[in-house]
Amino acid sequence: MTNKSIKNKSIRLRIIFLIILVFTLVLVFFSYFLKDFITGVEQDLGKKMVLQHAIINKEKALSHFTQNLNLVKRSLLNNTYQDWMKNNDNEKFKTKAIQSVKKDCQVIDCYGWFILSIAPLTSIDWNKESNTIKTVPLKLEENSWLPKKLKENNEFYVDADINTIDGNTYVFFDYIVRENDQVIGTVGSYALVSTITNQLLSTSNQDILDVLIDNHGVFRTSLNENTSRYHPSLSKFLSNKEWHQVIGDDLDKSSLIKLKNNTNSHLVKTIDIRINEVNYIAAIVYIEEIEWYAMSLFSKEAMEGSIVILPLFLVGTLLLFSVIALTLYFLNKLVFKRLIVMNKSVNNIALGNYKDLIKDCRSDELGTLAQGINTMSQEISKNLSKIKSQNNALNDAIDKANAANNAKSIFLSNMSHEIRTPMNAVLGFAEIGRNTKVLFEKDDSLEQIQRSGEHLLQIINDVLDFSKIGSKQLELEKISFSFSAILKKITQICKSDIDKKNISLNFLLDDSIPSHLIGDPLKIEQIIINLVSNAIKFTEHGSIDINTRLKRQNENNVIIELSVKDTGIGITPEQQKNLFIAFSQADNSITRKFGGTGLGLAISKQLVEMMGGEITLKSERDKGTEFTFTIPLTYSTEKLEKKIEESADFDLVKLKAALYGKKILLVEDNRINQIVAKKTLEPLSISIDIAENGLQAVEKMKNNTYSLVLMDIQMPELDGLQATEQIRMFDNDTVIIGMSAHASIQDTEKAIKSGMNDYMTKPIKQKTVFLMISEYIF
Repeated sequence: MTNKSIKNKSIRLRIIFLIILVFTLVLVFFSYFLKDFITGVEQDLGKKMVLQHAIINKEKALSHFTQNLNLVKRSLLNNTYQDWMKNNDNEKFKTKAIQSVKKDCQVIDCYGWFILSIAPLTSIDWNKESNTIKTVPLKLEENSWLPKKLKENNEFYVDADINTIDGNTYVFFDYIVRENDQVIGTVGSYALVSTITNQLLSTSNQDILDVLIDNHGVFRTSLNENTSRYHPSLSKFLSNKEWHQVIGDDLDKSSLIKLKNNTNSHLVKTIDIRINEVNYIAAIVYIEEIEWYAMSLFSKEAMEGSIVILPLFLVGTLLLFSVIALTLYFLNKLVFKRLIVMNKSVNNIALGNYKDLIKDCRSDELGTLAQGINTMSQEISKNLSKIKSQNNALNDAIDKANAANNAKSIFLSNMSHEIRTPMNAVLGFAEIGRNTKVLFEKDDSLEQIQRSGEHLLQIINDVLDFSKIGSKQLELEKISFSFSAILKKITQICKSDIDKKNISLNFLLDDSIPSHLIGDPLKIEQIIINLVSNAIKFTEHGSIDINTRLKRQNENNVIIELSVKDTGIGITPEQQKNLFIAFSQADNSITRKFGGTGLGLAISKQLVEMMGGEITLKSERDKGTEFTFTIPLTYSTEKLEKKIEESADFDLVKLKAALYGKKILLVEDNRINQIVAKKTLEPLSISIDIAENGLQAVEKMKNNTYSLVLMDIQMPELDGLQATEQIRMFDNDTVIIGMSAHASIQDTEKAIKSGMNDYMTKPIKQKTVFLMISEYIF
C-alpha cells in the first residue's frame, strides 16, 4: 500500500514539474518574441495610419475636381462657348465667350480660365494676375498633347504641366465639349500646383507627410509653412521629384501600373522606402478619375517605442505564475485525487467486487470516466445473464431457420406433387388418345389434356407472381373496369367447381359502387379467385357468399370492401398465424388431403398491400371462414378508352375471306412452336412463310409482301425486338404482333417501343390469336 502511494505521489510530482517547466519555457519565449511582436504591432498601426491618410487625400482631390467639373458643366448651359467653338471667327460669339470667361473664373475662384476650339485650333485665355484676355491661334504640331487626350475618350482630364511663358507649373482641368459625338473644343481652368497642394495636403499629424503624384509620375508636396512645418526638409526634397528619383528602379513602377489598370478605385499599395537614410512606410492610392495618386509617408523611427515593453513583461510574468499556481491547485483537486479513487475502484472490479461504485457526479471528462467505470462494473455483472439470454435467442433463431427450411422442403415436395399430377394427366391422356381408336375417347383425352395444361399453367403463374412480388418487379396497371364485370367473370370461371360440390355461390353487389373504377382488374380478379377457390376447396356443403360494399367515397377516390364467406371446415387460431406465410398451409394434413402450393393466400395478401389495402380473416372451427379485404381505387364519371379484356366473338368466315390470297410471315425458332402456330392458323387457309430467326425475317420482309407478321421475341442471331427495329426502317405499314413467354408489363412496353403493333403471351389460344388478327385486319 505504501509503495502504491509513493508511486502515485511520484507521478503527481512529475506532472507538477512538467507543468512548471512548460510555463517557464513559455515565459522565455514570451520575453524573446515580445519585442518583435510589439514592433510588428507598431508597423501595422503605422500602415493603417498612412493608409487612412492616403484615402482621405484621395477623397479631398476627388471632391475638389468634382466641384470644378460641376461648375464647368454649368458654364456650358447657355451654349456661349459652344457657339464660339463652332464659329470662332464670329466677333459676336467671341465677345460673348470672353465675357463668360471672366465671369466663370470669378465664380470658380481659379487662377486662370481658358476655352479651346478644334477647327481651327484657337484658344481664349484669361488669368487673374494679368487680367487680360489672350486669343492665340495654335499649331497642332506644337501641341502634341491635345490629340493624345482626345483619343482617350474621357469626359475630362487633369494635367500638371509647366507653362513655357512664365515657367510656373500649373494644374490644368480640361472638360471635353462634344456635339453629336464630335469633339468641338475644351473648357477648363488652371491653378498653380502649389495652390492645389496647399489646399489638399493640409494635415494635423506631425508624423505623417502627405504627397500627390501627378499624371506624369512627379511628386507634388506642399511647401506652405503651416502644412509642412513638421516635415519641411522632406517636403522640399520630394517636391518635383520623379518616381525613380524617390523610390528607385527596383520597383520599376509595376505596382503603380497595376494600381492604374485596376478598376477598383480603393486598391492601395503599401511599401517600405528609404529616403535620406530614414525608413518610411508609404501608402499609395490610385485616383482613377484623374489618373493621379495620393501618397502618405510615415517614419518608422517615430513609431518605435510608442508601446512600452517593461510593464507588459511584468504583467505577463505575474499572470503566468498566477496561472501556474491555479493550475496546480485545480489539478490536485479535480484530477489527482479523483484518479486515485478510480484506480482503487478498477482494482476492486479486477477482484470481482462490482458493488462498490464511485461517488463522482461531476459532468466533466473524469466524471464521465467515473460513470463509465460504474457502468462497466454493472455491465460485467450482467454479462452472464446476457450471454445466457443470447444463447436462448440463438437457439430460437436456429429453430426458426430449421422451420423455414422444413417449410421450403415441404413446399418443394408439394410443388413436385402439384406439377407431376397435371403432368401425369397430360402424358397419360396423350398416350390414351394416341392408342384408342374411339373418337369420343380421343376427344375426352384432348379435353383432359387441355384442363391439366391450364392447371399446370396456373401453378407456374402462381410461382412466377410470387417471385415477381418478392423482387418488386410486379407493376400494377391503371385502367378502367367494372366490378360487376369481374364478378360475372368469376361466376363463369368457378361455375363448374361449384356445381361439382353442389354448393351455392351468392353475390351481393353494392349499387353505390361507381361503374368506372380505375385500377388493375386482373390482379383484383386474381385475389378474389384465390379466395373463392380456397373457399370451394374447404367447403363440402352449404354456400359461399361474396359481398361488396362501398366503404368510403370522396371526389376522386373510393374504398371498396369485399368479403368471401364460406361454411367450410374453418381454421383454428393456431393455424391462422401461418396462413399468409408463403409455402405454408394450415397443416400438412390439409396439403395431403386438399392439395395446393400454399402460395394463393400469400400472393393475395401481398397484392392487396401493393394496392394500399389490407386483408383480414375471421374463422371458427367447423363453422366456416370469412376473408375480408379493402382496396383504395380512383374512379371516373366517364368510361376510359382502355378497359379490361372481355370475351368477344369473331366471324371466322369473314376473317378467312379478308385474308384470302394473302400471306403471313411466322418468325419462330422452335420447330414444335412452328407446328403449333401453323395448326392454330390452319382454319384461316392462308399461306404461311416461316423464318427461324430475326435475320431471315428481315431478309424475307425485304423480298416479299405480307399482310401480317407473328414475331417471336427470344431467338438466336437476331431477336424479335432487333428484327422489328430493322424492319421499321423500310416498312412502317405491315402489322407485326409479338409472341413471347415473357409476360410482364415491361416486356409489352419494350415490344411496342421496338415498333410492334401488339403483343401476346405464350401459351397462345386460337381464339386469342384470331381476335387480335381481326382487330388489325378489319
